[in-house]
Amino acid sequence: MWYPAFPEVLIIRFACISYIEEYDLFLLTEILCQLQKNGIYVILSDVGKSFLFQLNEFGIEQKLSTNKIFSNYDDAMIHASEILHVCE
Repeated sequence: MWYPAFPEVLIIRFACISYIEEYDLFLLTEILCQLQKNGIYVILSDVGKSFLFQLNEFGIEQKLSTNKIFSNYDDAMIHASEILHVCE
């Protein structure tokens, strides 16, 4: 039986999102924890300053670590490619 493989790195883009409700932050935290438990390296991209403040206030930034949160997609892709090269 064939099972799909999990990705090694997952980039979640938050373009055009400046604010997110508290319940949605809770869901995001749960999803990020499950992904990391499955060995998936999660990167957040296109995170604006106000959204980054929310992530910090809710404790997501500490759980994910700052070096996995980027303000633009290009930097997130560079980081992802660096991670994938380390995994080889």
